[in-house]
Amino acid sequence: MENLIRVMNLEPLELQQVMRTGDGFYIGRQLGDIGFNAFLGRPSPGPFGVSESWRKFRKLSFSDRREVVRFARAANVRLRDFLKKG
Repeated sequence: MENLIRVMNLEPLELQQVMRTGDGFYIGRQLGDIGFNAFLGRPSPGPFGVSESWRKFRKLSFSDRREVVRFARAANVRLRDFLKKG
């Protein structure tokens, strides 16, 4: 989960889990919190947006990339929202 959070550019939030809602928004569960109370919104292509996510993903080892994909599927996170080459 840590690498998925890094690829999504969410490191400073100290999140335990992230998931995508049915309407396409992202929410997170912070350390020590009960439930997904952190509203994260949708990905944006800002200065550290999707192209930065792609760079971080490419730096991961093959096994770490597989782990990111596995966690993303389990959390209904659409990696294509974050990994657009920009």
